[in-house]
Amino acid sequence: MIKSLRLLDDKLIKAHEEALENNDIDNFVSFTAISVSAGRLAEGMRDDPLYRDPLIADMLHSSKGIQAAARDWKGMMVKQEQAKGYPHVVNMVVQRTHYLDDKLMDALAAMPAAAATGGIQRQVVLLGSGLDTRAWRLDFPSGTAVFEVDQRDMTNFKLQCLRDSLAQTDATSDSASLKHPLKAASWASVATDLMHADWIADLEAKGFQKGLPTAYLAEGLLYYLSAEAVRHLLSTLASISAPGSALLFSCINEAFYSGSQHDLKESGAGNGNKLPETTRRFNEAFQIGIPNDVAGFLGPLGWDASADGAVKDVKDTYKVYGVQEFMPDNNLFDFNKEVNENLFGPKKYFLVAARLSS
Repeated sequence: MIKSLRLLDDKLIKAHEEALENNDIDNFVSFTAISVSAGRLAEGMRDDPLYRDPLIADMLHSSKGIQAAARDWKGMMVKQEQAKGYPHVVNMVVQRTHYLDDKLMDALAAMPAAAATGGIQRQVVLLGSGLDTRAWRLDFPSGTAVFEVDQRDMTNFKLQCLRDSLAQTDATSDSASLKHPLKAASWASVATDLMHADWIADLEAKGFQKGLPTAYLAEGLLYYLSAEAVRHLLSTLASISAPGSALLFSCINEAFYSGSQHDLKESGAGNGNKLPETTRRFNEAFQIGIPNDVAGFLGPLGWDASADGAVKDVKDTYKVYGVQEFMPDNNLFDFNKEVNENLFGPKKYFLVAARLSS
């Protein structure tokens, strides 16, 4: 199976090279989007997917590299099912997305009634959205506006993918001739940089309203920002949010971050096995690990994660859906697991559903 992981690693790299040849997109931003999308596409190739995502399949249908990586990924999961007698094995990317889907819908359902402005009563802001398809996939409550925030090269790339896939981008337009209608009251793509001071103004220019309750979702984003940037971003979101707002995100703990940097150092020094290229790229991009006391970290930033179940290690969420984790003991991302845990403690990948502090 480790040999298969190495082959998957090679195919993800080739898929990224293919994307760079055909599109003017940022190197690492595009790599994360492609890697995540390949995982989602692999799940969609099953007869019994954890969730259905026909738009991602259409957006990526012309990418031979991503299709090949997804087929390999699916094949590896099926082999694990056959070897272990499991009914359904799910990769972490898909599990993370599905769990956060449910938490997002719970957050929207719990929001207080707000006076509609232009028919909009609540908002969803997807931070570092990449090739996210929630606006076409989830059955949002009526009056929900969805904003996708990402860097300009990625938003341009996605808009072209949406056009090519016959996806609706203007909720006021006729969707009869389109294959993928919006399931939100409105949708807007916001091309901006979260590290720029004026990104909130860019969001407002696309129709965001500070007076409405909002669910912010940062899936697979925060660990690529500096510690200072994460604190500033989360406190800024709290400062512009109306009562009833929610914050959902994924993050790694300090042990995960420290272990990733230790792996880089050891591999660079020629100690042990060479890191797979995919692992090396992600480890180099990691900048922060969150303390295990996530609620304590979020409290001073204006968010409350003290409720039961607000913070979950992704490993503890598979049983919620009756599925099994894809290769929990592989060494592609747990490269020196025993050594790292002895040095830094157990690594955790948190999924967090917090609410605005009252």
